[in-house]
Amino acid sequence: HISCDDRVGTKLNVRLPQPAEHEFGMVLGPRCSQSDVFVTCGAPMLEAALQGKDSLLFSYGGGGSGKTHSMYGPNGGLDIMRLDGIVPCIFTELFKRTMA
Repeated sequence: HISCDDRVGTKLNVRLPQPAEHEFGMVLGPRCSQSDVFVTCGAPMLEAALQGKDSLLFSYGGGGSGKTHSMYGPNGGLDIMRLDGIVPCIFTELFKRTMA
């Protein structure tokens, strides 16, 4: 009953109980890659944080829709060889910048 762009957009359409369209800063659709998540959300959030600004990443969806996968990577971040979720990517980038 909810639809959005396949990859990256700003609108979320709800069909039931009444048709409505909601606009957000960013809506990441079902075909969005881990890289899309980091480039569109993670990198700008890190930039804002390094400039002393507040940032918030909100992951919303039904059970089994991929929230933990998007945030931490495969197996909820337990696969040490594939920590490609947005949280590990942000921390990796943060350490690169602060350790240089």
